[in-house]
Amino acid sequence: MLLKTFYKIVIILIGGLFLFSGFSLSSPGAVPVSINHINQYATNSNYGNIASTTDLLNNSVLPGNYNVMAPVREPYITMYNPVNHDTYVSSYPYEDIYYNYGHYIYCYNITVLNATGHILTTINTGSNDTSAITYNSNNGNVYVLGYYSNTVSVINGSTNRLTAIINVGKNPYSAVFDPYNNYLYVANYNSGNVSVINTENNNVISSVNISGYPDAMAYDQYNHEVYAAAYDSNYIYIINGTSLKNEINMYYSSPIYMIYNPYNKYMYILNCREYYVETLNTSNNNSVSYIETDIYDYSFNPYSMIYNHENHYIYMSGYDDSKMAVLNSSSVVYCIKDLEDLNSIVYNSYNNEVYADSYYDQVYAINNSYNIIKTISTGRDPEFMSYNNFTNEIYVPNSCSGNVSFIGSNNNITGSVNLSLGTFDSAYDVLNGYLYVTNSILNTVSVLNAGTGHIIKTINVGETPEDIIYDPSNNNIYVANECSDYISIISGSSNTVIKNISIYHAKSLLYDPANHDVYVGTDYYDFYVINSSYSVSCHGDVYDICSMAYDPVNNLIYAASYCPHLYVINASDNVSCFNDGGLINHVVYANGYIYLASESNGMVYLISNNKTINSIKVGTSPNGILYNSGDNSIYVANTGSDNISVIKNNETVGSLNIGSYPLGISCDPGNHDMFVTDYLSNSVNFIDNIGIAHVNVYERGLPYGIPWSITINGIKYSTSSNFISMEVSSGNVYNYAVYTPDYARYIAANQYGEITVNGNSNIYIHFQEINYMVLFNETGASGTWHVNINGRNYSSNKSNIMACLPYGNYNYSAYYDNHSISGNFTINGNNVYINIGFPAGLKSGHSGNEIINDNNEQNYPGIYLFILTIIALSLIAISVLIKRK
Repeated sequence: MLLKTFYKIVIILIGGLFLFSGFSLSSPGAVPVSINHINQYATNSNYGNIASTTDLLNNSVLPGNYNVMAPVREPYITMYNPVNHDTYVSSYPYEDIYYNYGHYIYCYNITVLNATGHILTTINTGSNDTSAITYNSNNGNVYVLGYYSNTVSVINGSTNRLTAIINVGKNPYSAVFDPYNNYLYVANYNSGNVSVINTENNNVISSVNISGYPDAMAYDQYNHEVYAAAYDSNYIYIINGTSLKNEINMYYSSPIYMIYNPYNKYMYILNCREYYVETLNTSNNNSVSYIETDIYDYSFNPYSMIYNHENHYIYMSGYDDSKMAVLNSSSVVYCIKDLEDLNSIVYNSYNNEVYADSYYDQVYAINNSYNIIKTISTGRDPEFMSYNNFTNEIYVPNSCSGNVSFIGSNNNITGSVNLSLGTFDSAYDVLNGYLYVTNSILNTVSVLNAGTGHIIKTINVGETPEDIIYDPSNNNIYVANECSDYISIISGSSNTVIKNISIYHAKSLLYDPANHDVYVGTDYYDFYVINSSYSVSCHGDVYDICSMAYDPVNNLIYAASYCPHLYVINASDNVSCFNDGGLINHVVYANGYIYLASESNGMVYLISNNKTINSIKVGTSPNGILYNSGDNSIYVANTGSDNISVIKNNETVGSLNIGSYPLGISCDPGNHDMFVTDYLSNSVNFIDNIGIAHVNVYERGLPYGIPWSITINGIKYSTSSNFISMEVSSGNVYNYAVYTPDYARYIAANQYGEITVNGNSNIYIHFQEINYMVLFNETGASGTWHVNINGRNYSSNKSNIMACLPYGNYNYSAYYDNHSISGNFTINGNNVYINIGFPAGLKSGHSGNEIINDNNEQNYPGIYLFILTIIALSLIAISVLIKRK
C-alpha cells in the first residue's frame, strides 16, 4: 500500500513538472489547442471553369462567365429620349410570349442603344408585353407600359436602371406626359379609366373614369390639358390635372389615334372604321371639320400620324395601305401614292423629310414636294421607327431579322445593330476544331473557333434550325430545319451547305456510330434514317421525337417524345415504347443507364432494362443533357433556373449558374471542354477544366507579411498574403494541414481537417496568437502584493501571480507595502518564471533583470523532469523485482 501511494505521488509530481515547465508533446514551444475537423461541402455556385462567353449578337468574346442580358426578341417599338440621347427598343407585343420545348418563354426586356448605335444595356422591366414607351422631358426617365401585367415600369434616364414598377388599370395602352404638372397619364384599355401618376414619387394620385375602351391620348401644350379617346365611344374626354374637365361629342365613333398640331392648335382624331379625320379646335373645343382621306384600314389596326414642323401639315398613313395623306386644318393637301404596305411614318427635322416603312422590307424617303426621293432597303419587316435628333438618324426596328437599321440624313444605311436571340444548339467538329451553333430565329449556323471563341463564318440554312449533330465518318454537320421541312448538310471542310434533304418537320438528330446512319426525329408520326449515301428511309410508330440517344452496349436507340413516351429502336429499326409519365425533353446514355430529363417536374429519370429505377432532382425546366467522360458526370441545362446541374454517382452534386435560358450542351471529346448555348442572350459559354475544381483558402488572424502554408493532396502551397488557390480533381475527399514558420507565436484553430470537393470550394483558416504563462513567485510579503506588466496590474494575497501573455518583450514592477522590484522579460516560445523577494529593509528602487527564452533559461525544469523520470522508472523496476521474489 505504501509503495502504491509513493507511485501516485511521483506521477503527480511529474504532471506538475509538465504543467509548470511549458513542456509540450506538440511542436516545440507550442501550446496544445483543440483541433476542429471540418467536413466542408462546396456550395457549388460554380462547377468547372467558364473560360469565356461568345456574344453572337456583337461577334465578341467576353472573358469568364459573362451573363449576356437577353435582348428583345423581335424589335418593334423604338423611342428616342432627347434628354440622354438614348433609344429604347421593345420586343414585338404579345409575340414575345412564344412556345418552345414544351412551355412558354417570356421576354421582359428593353434594349437601350446609345447615340452611336451600340447596345448600352438591356433592362428587365418585369413586363412581357410592351404596348407603349414614353419619356419624362423634365428628368429623362422612361416609362414602359406592360399591357398584360397592368404595370408601368420606370427606368432612370441617367443610369438606365429599373427604379419602380407602378400598378395601374387593366391593359394600359398608351400614355402621355404633362411637363407642366409632372404627371403621366395612362389610358387603361379594359378598365375604362385613365391613371394619373405623379412622376416625382411614382404614385397613382387619381383615376379618371371614361366610357368605352381608352386607347388614344394627346397633350395640348398650350392649355396643359390631356385629350383622351376611347374605342367604341364617340366622345373625346378632356382631363385637366387630376379630374375630368369636359366631354366632347364627336360625329364618328371609335377614335383610335390623336395628334396635336401646335401651329393651328387643332387636335386631329382618327376613326378606326372610317376614312375620315375629324379636327377639333382646342382653343374652344369645337369640332371644325371632317376630312375625307380615302385611306381605309380594313384590318382595323392603328394608323400612323406625324406632324411636319416645316410645313405644319399632318401626314397620315393606314396600316397595309399604299397611300399617304397630307392634311391641313380642313382638307387633304396631297395624296402620295405608289407606296406599298405602309406601317409607320416618322419626320426628320434635320432634312425635313418624311420616312414611311413598308412590310416589303424597305423605307420610303419623301421630301417636302411629296416626291419619293429614295427607297431604302432595310431588314425584314420594319416596324415603328423613331428619329434621333442628336445624330439626325432614323432608327428602324426590323422585327423578323432581329436588328435595328440606322438611316442617315443622306438616306443611306449608316449601320445596324443585332438584337436577336435564338441560339439553340451546337455540335463540335473534332477534325477542324470548330463549333457549329444554330440560331432558330436568324435561321443561321455560326461557325466558331472553339479555341478562341471567335466567329469564323455564318452560314444561312433553312427556317428554324434547332438540332445539330456532327458525323465523324464523313466530317459533315447535319442541321434540322423544323419549319422548312429539310435537313441541311454542311461540309466541315468547306463550311458550306453541300446538300439539302427533304424531311417533313425535322426536329431532332442522332448519329449511330455502329452503322454510320443519321436518325431524324420529327414532330409527326414517323422518323427517318439517312445512310452514308444520303438515301432516306421512313419508319413509323413514333410521335413527336424531341431527342435521341444511342446505347453502344446493346446497339439500341432511345427516342424521347413529348407524348410522353420513350421509344426503343433496335438495329432493325423496330420500335417499342413505354410511358414514363412525365414531359420528356432530352435523353442521354451513360454507364449502362438511360437518363431522361423531364421538364415538367425538374427531374432526371434513371432507366435500366426499360424501367425507371431512380429519379434525380435537378434545376427548373431541364432540357439539354450531356454525358462528359472527362469527369464521368451528367450535365443538365435548366432553362427555367438558368443553371447547369451536375450529376455524379446518380445524385446531383452541384450546379453552375450560367447565361440566360441555357438550352443546348455539346462537348469536345478530346479535352472534355463543354459548350452551352444561351437561347435568350444569343451567346455560347465555353467551359473548360472539367473535373478540375478550384479550392480557395482564405486566412484570417496573421499580421500581413507573415508566411504560412497549407498541404493538401500531398502538395504544399505557401504564401505571405491571406489567400491561396489551387486546382484539385473534383469528386474527392482531401485531408489538409496548415503550418506557419512562426509557430511559437501563431497556430491555426483548424490546423488539420478534411474537405469534400464536388466543385469549386473554399477553406477558411483562422490563426490564433499563442499565450504563454508568466509566473511570479514571491517571498517576504505577508499580505496582498502586486505586479504591473506593461501598464496592466495583477494582485494576489497568495505567494504567486500568474499572467497569460503572447510573444514579445515586457517590463514589470512588483511592489509590496513600500518595497518594489522592477525588471523586464522576453517571451520567445516558453513559459516564464520570475522569483520576487521582499526582505525586510529592502530599499525602494532595487532592480532585477529576468530574461527567459529558448536559448537562455534561468530555470531548468527539463533536468528536474529527467531526474524524477529516472527515479520513477527505478522504483517501478525495484517493485517488479520484489514481486518476483
